[in-house]
Amino acid sequence: MISDDVYGELIRVVGADHVSREPAVLDSYVWQSLPGEDPDIWLRRPLAVVLPSSTEEVQSVMRICWNNGLKCAAYATGWGAFSAPMREDVVQIDLTRMNRIISIDAGEKVATVEPGVCAAQLQAEAMKVGLNVSIPSSGPCDSPLPTALAVPAGEERETGPEGKEPDLLAVECVLPGGELLALEGGEEPPDSARGQAVITRGVVRLCDWPGPVEIPMRGLLFDAEVEVPESIRFCLCFFPDAASESETGDMLADERVGYMANYASFGSLLYLMTPNLFEGVSEMEVLGGLIRKVLGNASVVMLAGATPQALEAQEKALNDIVERAGGVVVATTEAPRLAALLLASYIRSAAVPRAGRGWGTPSTFLERLQV
Repeated sequence: MISDDVYGELIRVVGADHVSREPAVLDSYVWQSLPGEDPDIWLRRPLAVVLPSSTEEVQSVMRICWNNGLKCAAYATGWGAFSAPMREDVVQIDLTRMNRIISIDAGEKVATVEPGVCAAQLQAEAMKVGLNVSIPSSGPCDSPLPTALAVPAGEERETGPEGKEPDLLAVECVLPGGELLALEGGEEPPDSARGQAVITRGVVRLCDWPGPVEIPMRGLLFDAEVEVPESIRFCLCFFPDAASESETGDMLADERVGYMANYASFGSLLYLMTPNLFEGVSEMEVLGGLIRKVLGNASVVMLAGATPQALEAQEKALNDIVERAGGVVVATTEAPRLAALLLASYIRSAAVPRAGRGWGTPSTFLERLQV
């Protein structure tokens, strides 16, 4: 239990409407739906949940916890209880009220955002000025910012694809005692801040967007009604083996062909569309083996160009590269429903939350966002 005195201090910082110690409210932050519904897999119930609205309020909350020997766990967007407390003496800081896009600098191709801003929200605003944001692998409803400074995985931790610039350029964070810390580029934080400092805003890298400023969509992912812009095309690439698919990916990157690519099995996307059918087919020795061979080494490449000539040049280059690797390219120009599905999946990464079914977010289309 959190003491009345400490709880009163939190109320004075954020207001009575934005702090709670009610058991039902606390349990809503610790239920983890992914592994199952067994109460034994729930994470630790926090002492209280606090929803600050500014960096200054985060500082005050962190200072109160520090002075009273309590820990903090920060949460903003994300799925489930992945940022829930791992011990008993923890106050949950919910950053969802900090959902402001501070600025978008079209010239520098960067955006400064708070942690409660989801990737879809930022993308909708960036597209208005001809830019786009890299959707996190967890989906468009997740933030492009982490909620706390990462704990290093070791000396040989993964640094991302070779030659790829980091998407997070700078962060402002609050240390456990309430001190404000700013980090830029590859600047290393103090060891005491790792996993403890709460990020309150960050600078995110943006990229060029040759498509329209808005892509209206209706319906859910697999029934999406959307007109694919003339500046966008999707191509399905099939390869004889994994080695030729990997070789093609390297060549596309080297020659800067394509706007976006999915090198996961194309069959995985079709499986999301018809899971029961795929499970039945997979049990059939001949047909299942054929499906796995054909779709197991397949990629989807999205092309985008500001002019028809640029798009044609991209498609010709893609065909040449795939042919050199022994593969085949199939365009989706004659399959508008498939193109619509790919547009929803690629631009909004809507297949990611859809794959989670009950614990994901089924719809994140542009026209539903209120920014």
